[in-house]
Amino acid sequence: MPVEVVNLQRKFQVDLLLFSKIAELGLASLKCSKDEVALIFINDQRMRHLNHTFRGKRKTTDVLSFSYKHERSLKNLGSPDGEIVISLQQASRQAIDAEISFFDEIVNLIIHGLCHLKGYDHETGDREALLMKNAERKTAVFIEKGYHQWVQNQPENPSIAIFRGTELSFKGKIPDNLVPPPKRELKTTKRKETRN
Repeated sequence: MPVEVVNLQRKFQVDLLLFSKIAELGLASLKCSKDEVALIFINDQRMRHLNHTFRGKRKTTDVLSFSYKHERSLKNLGSPDGEIVISLQQASRQAIDAEISFFDEIVNLIIHGLCHLKGYDHETGDREALLMKNAERKTAVFIEKGYHQWVQNQPENPSIAIFRGTELSFKGKIPDNLVPPPKRELKTTKRKETRN
């Protein structure tokens, strides 16, 4: 199902087709390819308003996800199954801090938002954060493979051509060092006691 991409900010140019395809690949990876999702790019001012309205935080954030899958009244009105809202100003700052491309940071935020729509939540505990990080990693690998195939098959398009042969840094949003490694179960071996 095509992902609708809406650009509600003016600071950055956005290739709607490219990000729609990336989100479609992410949905396929998460086995949600029939879901209808809207991807919305906004500025910090709008994100501050949304973050305050829905999370009670008076500051901007990078990505918010809204799932409407269980809202039947909205489905009857033609609403998508979910929305991912990304502040491109915040994404730009984070890309600079992480020393990755702006494009890669946007993709990482799309991956993160899609995982939230799928039901993952890293804020509810270490185990859940690990599950979400693993889902992000798998989705990132799937997107990267599908993305390279898709780009190679596109007609000459200047906005897409710049990504041909580019080394990408898709990994999702949750940093690897913030997720504790899984605890390994200790295997105990019973020794036979011998009596002398």
